[in-house]
Amino acid sequence: MRLHRREGVYYAAIYEHQADGSKRRVRRSTGCTDKAAAEAVARRWERDASDPTLARTRDVTLENVLSLLVAHRQEQATAGAGSEDTADFYAAKSGALLRELGPGYLVAQLDAAVIDRFISTRRAQWADDARTRHVSDHTITKELTTLRAALK
Repeated sequence: MRLHRREGVYYAAIYEHQADGSKRRVRRSTGCTDKAAAEAVARRWERDASDPTLARTRDVTLENVLSLLVAHRQEQATAGAGSEDTADFYAAKSGALLRELGPGYLVAQLDAAVIDRFISTRRAQWADDARTRHVSDHTITKELTTLRAALK
C-alpha cells in the first residue's frame, strides 16, 4: 500500500485481486486529510481485496438474512420438501426480530450482549402486558431459533 497526497487529501495505491487470479494496482481517494485515518482506510481496502467474502459479509443486514431464510423455506414448501406452516412460522418469528433490532441492523454487530438485550426487551413486553401473555420464554426461544437458522 502506498499513500500520496493531492490537494490535502490522501490517495492510496493498493492491489486488488482479479477474477482470473491476477492482481491489478488501483488508486483511490481515501477521502481523508489525516494520514493515520487514510492508512486505516487503505488497510481495510487491502483486507477486503485479499478476502472478498469477508468484505461482503460486513454489509449484510438482518433483513437480508431473514428474507433469505423465509424465501428458502417457502421454496422448500413449494417443492414439497417442507410445510407451508413452517414457512409461515419463520416469517412470523422474523417479524419480532426485525421490529426489535431493526431491518438495517448489521449481522456483523450481533454478539451475546445484543441477544441478551433482545431477550430482556421481549421479557419486559411480556411483563407489561401480563393479562394476555403474548411473549413467553417459549416464544422468545422460537425467535432465537429463527435467528440461528437465518445465520446458518
